[in-house]
Amino acid sequence: MKKIISLFVFSLIIISCSKNEGTDENQNNCSTPIFLDALNFETNSVTASWEDKNGSDFFEIQYGPRGFSLGQGITINANSSGKQIQGLNSNFAYDFYVRANCGSDNFSDWAGPHSFVTN
Repeated sequence: MKKIISLFVFSLIIISCSKNEGTDENQNNCSTPIFLDALNFETNSVTASWEDKNGSDFFEIQYGPRGFSLGQGITINANSSGKQIQGLNSNFAYDFYVRANCGSDNFSDWAGPHSFVTN
């Protein structure tokens, strides 16, 4: 009888532990944008583009001089998977990062950097 009770208790412990396996209350279900690119180069602007697997309508872009650290750049918002970045210096090297906003302050990880040089 003791063996049966011990086996039962052991089984309950295993089952209760396995229900939480692989879950995290703060798990991020927002995919990171992919295929970052810079297009439509002009003297003082460029269009940042990317692909989004989330169907997101809102994104944050952070850009700055090549090699800048996230949090130290200029942040702008976009409502599609492309955004013209204006007010850039001509013939200057920049990096940009982008992340998706999947709603309710659920952001993807930052994608990037993607480097480019203006005309």
